[in-house]
Amino acid sequence: MKSFIKNYLLLCLPALLLLGTGCKKEELEKVKELAPPKIYITNIVDGRIAVNVDSRIVSIDKAAKKISVALGVNRSGLADREAYSVKLRASDAGLPADVTPLAPTEYAIVAAGKGGSVATLDVPAEESSAAFAVEVPKSVLDAHAGKKIGVMLSISDPSKYELNEAMSTAALIIDVATFGERQVEITTRYLKNPGAPFARADQGASSRFGILADWISNDAVKNIDNRTKGGFDSFNGGAYLAMERWGTPEIPNGKIYQTIKLPQGKYRFDADFETAVISNQLLLTVASGAGLPDIDNISQAIATAPYNAPRMMFELPAEQEVSIGFLGNLVNDAQAFRVRFVKLYKFESPFD
Repeated sequence: MKSFIKNYLLLCLPALLLLGTGCKKEELEKVKELAPPKIYITNIVDGRIAVNVDSRIVSIDKAAKKISVALGVNRSGLADREAYSVKLRASDAGLPADVTPLAPTEYAIVAAGKGGSVATLDVPAEESSAAFAVEVPKSVLDAHAGKKIGVMLSISDPSKYELNEAMSTAALIIDVATFGERQVEITTRYLKNPGAPFARADQGASSRFGILADWISNDAVKNIDNRTKGGFDSFNGGAYLAMERWGTPEIPNGKIYQTIKLPQGKYRFDADFETAVISNQLLLTVASGAGLPDIDNISQAIATAPYNAPRMMFELPAEQEVSIGFLGNLVNDAQAFRVRFVKLYKFESPFD
């Protein structure tokens, strides 16, 4: 019987819509009787409405700091579109075991385009559907960080028509972890010549050592070839950011850095070392303004990280100019480091 209805609709409806002929009125009425209208919740898949930050039915209100899951009720069938209403209910009964139920105070069910919670959804005549949404504040997501949270939604007591029992109840499940901060690489957005390979400013030079392009290397770093070179090393055919002392002058407070302007936010700066033979000090460093502090004034830096754990985290409360790079105190002989590349990341929230 279902196959008959399907085939009849496929054959007759195009003819009705395009030609106005093909199916007699009484035959269409018979199809209506065989497929009575039923009311259901939209977007249900296997009894669930599972959403994350990328779901098409999820919107984020950055100003109000909340998310909204767009849902609706619809009516199937070919019957005339008469007005109807259904009650909307929510509970924590029946949720999967791995889902944390939301308390009634942690969400709101609202009708599309209207303020305040709703318990009844009205569908006007000539319409088959009406929209509603489940809103959850960011503070609730933060309170349940990393979890899956949810609520059981159901419709009942239709003023007209029947319910589609298989689609009148659903578990709305929100994957909170996807709404957290994301680590986004922004290296090339802010840093020039980040490596792999590093470029030298003295292009065409045949010597192993040179001047690093786009980075500021202070005079202490330039301790090779009568203090004309330093900061770049092409050791074994590579192309590295470097500081080295092999019987050459000391490098007190050697600094290699770039000065950039960064917006407010949380950041991570990483360095990948090809080698690091250090008996004095070497730090990844970020500081306010133009330039890095000396080792003796390192407390003035925004943040530092040791070379043997080269991942530096820092946070800026507002947009500002910062200098970021390497601070080395290579006073003892036989010290060196070479860096393959650097990376800069920003932690971004979908609510930013």
